[in-house]
Amino acid sequence: MKTQHFFIVLAAVAVCFTACKKDEKATPVTGITLNYEKLTLIPEDTITLIATVQPNDADNKTVIWKSSKPDVATVNSGGLVTAVANGEATITATAQDGNKTVSCMITVDYRNQWVGDWDFVVKCEYPVSVIYYSGKIFFGNVDDQLNIEYTEHIVETVIVDEYGKISAYIDFCSKEGQFERKDELQMKVWCHEGQGGGDRYYSINGMKKEGDKK
Repeated sequence: MKTQHFFIVLAAVAVCFTACKKDEKATPVTGITLNYEKLTLIPEDTITLIATVQPNDADNKTVIWKSSKPDVATVNSGGLVTAVANGEATITATAQDGNKTVSCMITVDYRNQWVGDWDFVVKCEYPVSVIYYSGKIFFGNVDDQLNIEYTEHIVETVIVDEYGKISAYIDFCSKEGQFERKDELQMKVWCHEGQGGGDRYYSINGMKKEGDKK
């Protein structure tokens, strides 16, 4: 009789436990955010996007990643983005529960490796002089252009390819040179008669500032 009573009690507990579990409601996802809204990278750069799902106690925090242009930038299941080639791509993170989405705009541009603050040495042939400047390099208006500002008033606009080779013929001045590395520049400039009253020749050597090296 005692054994029978024990099994009745055990069955009642099981029924109560099952009913309680059914009454528990799953915590749904209400939102999702990323640690970056936009990034500018150079080809072969990698960076990890971190998706934060809200609320913290959401039952299903699974995130699905997708790139709008894998030929520009790819993303794996862990949010690791790899820059592939120049262009723009949107990386989207979608919460599996609730279909909430958030995105990051990725711009891939090989010129970005040279953008920043630089120290320049400008050597003039005539009149003979050596001048030291603190300047910067920034994007030009065209896809393959960079602006080299070595004083507050003088900006050299150049064409640079993905290998760092520099060339340009702008405003009577011919320019050629090379970014030896991401942080070193060597360039020569010839300004022909008609610009500044006569032919001029000078060279620009640059070194990216320590705190701005990529």
